[in-house]
Amino acid sequence: MATFTENGLLGRAIAENGKDRHKVEWKPVQTISDCWHFYSSGKAVDAMFLDDRDFIEGMNRIYVIARKYNIDILAFSLMHTHFHFILHGPYDLCLKFIREFIRLTSMQIAYRRKEHKKLKGLPVGCQKIEELRHIRTSICYVLRNGMAAGLPYSAYNYPWSSASLMFVSQNSWASSNPADAFSSTSGNKTVRGLKKTMKTHYKFPKDLKMNSELIYPGEYVNVMAAEKLFGNQRVFNAVMASCREQVIDDQLDLSRPELSYQELRDHRDEFIMAKYGNEVNYKSLSIDQRIQIASMLRRKYGCTKRQADRVLGLASAGGKEPDKKEPADRSKHIPEKKNETIP
Repeated sequence: MATFTENGLLGRAIAENGKDRHKVEWKPVQTISDCWHFYSSGKAVDAMFLDDRDFIEGMNRIYVIARKYNIDILAFSLMHTHFHFILHGPYDLCLKFIREFIRLTSMQIAYRRKEHKKLKGLPVGCQKIEELRHIRTSICYVLRNGMAAGLPYSAYNYPWSSASLMFVSQNSWASSNPADAFSSTSGNKTVRGLKKTMKTHYKFPKDLKMNSELIYPGEYVNVMAAEKLFGNQRVFNAVMASCREQVIDDQLDLSRPELSYQELRDHRDEFIMAKYGNEVNYKSLSIDQRIQIASMLRRKYGCTKRQADRVLGLASAGGKEPDKKEPADRSKHIPEKKNETIP
C-alpha cells in the first residue's frame, strides 16, 4: 500500500511513534493529493452484480487487484448496476486498477451468466479530490449509496461496501466489529477454494483473514487512513448525516442525461399538454404543478433535479429557464484527461 506519511494525504504527524502508522496521531491537512473518486454509470447495464455470489467474488477481486497495483482504497461500494471507489495513489495505477476490476468482472459475468462482453465500453468517470471537505463528503456519499438507493440497510451495514469498517467500537457488549466474523487462514482448503473460485494463481498470505467465502474487507481497505481524514467519529457522523446525494449526483459527469435542454423543453411541453391542455404554458402553472412536471421529467428521462428545475423555472435552479443555448460544462473539478470511457 502507499505510504501516507510520505505524500501528505493525512497531514503531518504530531506525535512520533516510529513507523507504526496506527500509533501516529495526525492533524489533517486542507489540501489533498493523489485522491480520486472513480464511478461507473448506473444506467449502462441492467445488472453488474446479480446475487450474493457476484458480490462476494467482486469484493474478493478488489483485494487481489489492489495488491497488484499497490494503491490505497479509502472507501468503496458495489451496487447491482454500478460501483464507486475512493482511491489514493498515482492516477495511472488507480486507472489500471479500475480497468482490471471491470475486465475481470466482465469475465465473471460471461462465465456465470453467458453474457459476453457485458461491460465493454462501460462509461466510467473520475473526480479528482483536492480538498479535505471534498474527500470527507465523497467517502460518505459512497458509504451511503446502498441506503440512498432504497435498499433495506442502514448506511452503516450495507454488506457490499466498506461502511461497516468505520469507527467500530471495541470491548463493549454493543460492539459489532465485523472482523469478529472472520478468522485467519492457514494455507488450507479455504485458500485453495478461493484460488479456484477466482481463477487466479495469486499467492494468498497464510494469515489472510476471511470466513468460508469472503475476504475480510479490512484486508484491502485502508480504514486507518479513512478514519484519520475525519479525525473522530463525531465529525464522521456529522458528514454522514449532512450528505446530500442529489447535490453530488448533479456534480458527477455520468449522472447527466444524453438529452439536451431543448429536448427536455419539448418533453416538458408534452407533459403539460397531456395534463393541462394545449393552451397552457409552463409559466402559468403553480409551483406545485411545476414540481410535479419536474418530477415526471426526472423519473422518465433520468435528468438531474437541477436540470428539470431549470426548464420549469423553479427557484432552486435560479428562478428562470436557461438560455436556449446549451449550458457550459459544470465539471470544473474533473481534469479533462481524467474522464473517460473504459474500452
